[in-house]
Order: sequence, then C-alpha cells, then structure tokens
Amino acid sequence: MGKYNDTTIRVFELTAYQFKEEIQGYFDKCDDLGKPYLSIGIANTLGIHKDTMGNIRRGKSDLFKGTHHKETLQWAHQKVEEYLAEMLFSKNIKQVTGSIFTLKSNFGWTDKQEIQLNTSGKINIKFE
Repeated sequence: MGKYNDTTIRVFELTAYQFKEEIQGYFDKCDDLGKPYLSIGIANTLGIHKDTMGNIRRGKSDLFKGTHHKETLQWAHQKVEEYLAEMLFSKNIKQVTGSIFTLKSNFGWTDKQEIQLNTSGKINIKFE
C-alpha cells in the first residue's frame, strides 16, 4: 500500500458503517456551507482518486472485500445525481446548464430522438 496516503489507508480500515458516516459527513458539510454535492468531493473526502472511487462503485476494484462499500458509493453517487436532477428546476440558467452537462457526462443521461419511417411515406418524429 505504499502508493496510498495516510487518509486513503485510514479509509481502507473503516467499517462499512464508518465508511457511510464519512460520506454522510461530506453531505452534511455541503448542506451547512450551501455547497453542491459533487462526486469529486466525495473522493477527496475519502482520500482516493475519483477513478478509484468509480471502480469500487462499479465492482471493478478489490480494495474492499465486502459489497457494503460498493453499495455505499452507489448510494452516494445516486444522491449526487438526485441533487443535480433537482437543479434542473432551478431558475438559474447556469445551474441548469451545468447540471444537464454533468448528468449527460457522468450519469448516462441522454437526449433521445426517434425517427420512424413507415411505408405510407409519413415521417414520425418523437422527442423525449
């Protein structure tokens, strides 16, 4: 574990409950300071790289033996997604635009268009 810093090593030693409490502490701090929820903020709180966090969340890392850490990171990721989705209803256009960009880039959201051609020559366009 020589490549990890002291904060990262401490995180590896946390129980599943302590791990979730650490992340909840990040969310509470954001709420207290009026700051947005960010995946990078969670990674920084845990002292791990954002890619490492994503690998753990997707089950592509053996850093934690049990599934609780993976499930906790999935919960945290979903909480960030929920925060960004709520921002879509903001009256601040910059917040809306930023949320749309982040949801598309990091959460798999897409704009979807379907074009159907039928034998009668009519074109049906459906936007979702």
